[in-house]
Amino acid sequence: MLLDTLNPFWDQNILDLINGIKSVIPSSSLAGVARSVAAVLSLVYLSVRAYAMIVGEGKLDIMQLFRPFIITMVIINFGMFTALCDMPGNAAGNSAKASFEANATITGELYDRKVQLVDDLFTTIMENTNEIRKLYYDADADNSAWADVKNSVSLGTREALLNMTASITVYEKLFWIKASIWLQNFVMWIVMGIFKGVCYCIFFIQLILLHILIMLGPLSFAFSIAGAFKDSWVTWTSRYISVTFYTFIGFVVLNIALAILQYGLQQ
Repeated sequence: MLLDTLNPFWDQNILDLINGIKSVIPSSSLAGVARSVAAVLSLVYLSVRAYAMIVGEGKLDIMQLFRPFIITMVIINFGMFTALCDMPGNAAGNSAKASFEANATITGELYDRKVQLVDDLFTTIMENTNEIRKLYYDADADNSAWADVKNSVSLGTREALLNMTASITVYEKLFWIKASIWLQNFVMWIVMGIFKGVCYCIFFIQLILLHILIMLGPLSFAFSIAGAFKDSWVTWTSRYISVTFYTFIGFVVLNIALAILQYGLQQ
């Protein structure tokens, strides 16, 4: 199979590189700072709540009092939380990857079949070159344009000219067929190269964004204890989950490229 030999649809080395970088993305170096910030803000938060209840300006709300504790537990177990957030994106990405691999196999089979048909065509033409040349020879011999030549040159010279013209015509047809097939293959590799480049860019952008989000995530959760930033953890979580779907988007791009190639190969 073409996918197993030349593998024009995907560079396994790039895939291994991306997965390797993902596996060694360091945990946030700001986790300790985030825990300190969370501790200070939790103390301030609980003090304000306690004071409000003491002076009678607030009511006892157990869930509100548990909020700093829950956020602090998330910061302490931040790796587990990110793994949980990774699950939807990873599931979608694996599904898209499986679809891509199946489509790549089909496209490889279509390409192999096309290459075989082209090879058979050229083999047939080369085996029957003399017969094809004779057809062109007979067609040119019956052409009225040769009437004047017939009267002005000898029979041997006329036959030599007819043979030369027929041979040139046959090899000219072969050349244009070969050039057309080469151009189709060139366009196919260009299209696939563009889509692969876009996909690789998406994956590397995902790596950069994931690293930034993982670095700043604990701080986002720590500051969400304060009332002014209470929704910062929601914003961070939504952005992180969105970035995890970039793998899915990348394989969708590659599936679109394969759909284009399959359409072209079936024509």
